[in-house]
Amino acid sequence: MTEMIAITIEDFYDLPETTDITEFINGEIVVTPAPKDKHQACLGHVYLQISKLELGGVLRFSPADLQLGNHGVQPDLFWIADDNTTCVLTNERVWQGAPNLIVEVVSPSTAKRDRDDKFHIYETSDVPEYWIIEAEAEFIEVYVLENGKYLRQGAYDTKDRFVSKTLNNQVITVSKLFEV
Repeated sequence: MTEMIAITIEDFYDLPETTDITEFINGEIVVTPAPKDKHQACLGHVYLQISKLELGGVLRFSPADLQLGNHGVQPDLFWIADDNTTCVLTNERVWQGAPNLIVEVVSPSTAKRDRDDKFHIYETSDVPEYWIIEAEAEFIEVYVLENGKYLRQGAYDTKDRFVSKTLNNQVITVSKLFEV
C-alpha cells in the first residue's frame, strides 16, 4: 500500500533545489521529464521574439518558480510588466502573484496539465494572457482574461499574425516562433 504524505506549499519550497521541472499542483508534487529539442527551440524563439519587443519588465523561462495561491508552477515562460505590483520576487527564488503573460509549450507529457490544471490555475489567478503553443504542429492558441474567465482570442498557425493586448498591442508573427 502506498502512503501519501500531505505537504504544504511552504514545505514544497523548502525542498532542495533541483534543475528538474518540479511543480506543486493541486497538493501533489509533479516532476516533468526534460523536454524534447523542438520544444526547447520553440521556447528559445518565443523568448527572443518577446525580448526584441523591448517592453521592459521581467522575462523568465523554466525552470523559474512562480507561486499562484497554493500552487507552485514553472511555466515555460512568463513576463511581468514594469507596472505590475502583484507579481514580486520573494527570497530570491520564487515569484509570487500573477505575471502579465504566461506561455506554455506543450509536450505529450504535459498537454493535459497545461490545458486543464494550469489553465484553471492561471485563469483563477488573474493572469491576463495565456499562450498555449503546439511546437510539433506549429500553432498557438491565445487566451485573454475577461471578467475572470479566459476567452479564446484565436488559434494561429505559421501563416498568421496576431495582436497581443498584454504586450502593448504588439503584432506577433507566428512563423518567427518556430524558425529553425
